[in-house]
Amino acid sequence: MKHKFLGLAILILFSIAAASHSFHMESPRNFWSLTNSKTPYDPSAYTQFTGPPHNCPGEGKVCFIEIQASDLIPIGQYNAGKPNVIDNPQSKTDLHDDIVTAISIAINDPFFGSNGRIIHERD
Repeated sequence: MKHKFLGLAILILFSIAAASHSFHMESPRNFWSLTNSKTPYDPSAYTQFTGPPHNCPGEGKVCFIEIQASDLIPIGQYNAGKPNVIDNPQSKTDLHDDIVTAISIAINDPFFGSNGRIIHERD
């Protein structure tokens, strides 16, 4: 009887741990390379890729960003599926603010923004 109870207790604990882990998993990361370092607030200046790029600008500008799917422009809007970095007072986003901060301060690469965003610069 004691072994059955212990086995059941262990099974319940593993089930709770597995369920808890599945609810706290991060969204898949999206990697975006900035193709024109002079326009970091233009969504069309970003190209999605699957790994760190080998060729980054050498002027301390944004090179590439790692973001969550929630940072992408929603379907049905102009530039849908691109990073929502638009510089518009009515629709500024946390991603936009993180890029402004990363560019404006002297930091070590990378810059860790809010919501798990990572902004890579190259000096």
